[in-house]
Order: sequence, then C-alpha cells, then structure tokens
Amino acid sequence: YLTKLSEKLGLQDSVIFAGEVNGREKLSYYYQIADLLMFPSLYDTDSIAKIEAAAFGLPTIFAENSLNSFAVKDGYNGYVAPTRATAFAFRLINIFRRPKQYEEVRKNVKETLYKTWPNVVHQAEQRYYQIIKEHKDKNF
Repeated sequence: YLTKLSEKLGLQDSVIFAGEVNGREKLSYYYQIADLLMFPSLYDTDSIAKIEAAAFGLPTIFAENSLNSFAVKDGYNGYVAPTRATAFAFRLINIFRRPKQYEEVRKNVKETLYKTWPNVVHQAEQRYYQIIKEHKDKNF
C-alpha cells in the first residue's frame, strides 16, 4: 500500500522501503543517506537507534511524550512531533523549510546524543559510585 501510495504521490525517487536491514555496513549506509530518522513509537524504550543515527549526525523525530522524546531538545538536537498523523506530517514539512536550523540540529545531535562505549561505561561507573556514596551508611 505504501509503495503504491508513494508512486501515486510522485515520491518513489525520494523514499526507500528497505524492509529488514541486517548488517552493520548496510545499516550505516542508510544512516548516511537519510535526512531524518522517524521514530513515531510511543512504546519503545530508550532506543539505540537514536545513538546510531547521532553517530552519523542524523537527527531523529520522536513522538511527543514518548520515552525517547525526553532525550532531545526540540529543534536543538532532534525533533518532537504530535502523534496525530497530520500534525506529524506538518512537523516534517516545517523541519525542511528551515534548512539553516536543520544543519544546526545535525551538528548538535552528534555533539550531544552520540555516545561511545567508553563514555557509557564511564557514566555507569560514576552513577554506581554516587549510589554507593549515598547509601554507604545504610544497613541492608
């Protein structure tokens, strides 16, 4: 249905229906050629997809009030849109009507959302030390 709809709307040269993507190399190819990662789910937890996209300077648009949406500052290092299909679509259109802001978001997403494994391990270690310090005098 969506393939036929994209053809009817004249978008067949602008949309890729990739299906299941396996393999790091192929996945990185799609992140590199994309302009935006759309993540409209309300139910997924903190997604690794946003970190993978951020590694390539690829902004993500999240559904408003989803767990993932709280990781971004709308219009700074990603985007947030209402969950209604029409409102989501208008948000997409407005993103690309502001190319200078979009380029700033691309820059900011890599600087603020991309995390290396050593960085993640360091953050976890610091959090463990904080918890131990806060609870060192308690008897369990």
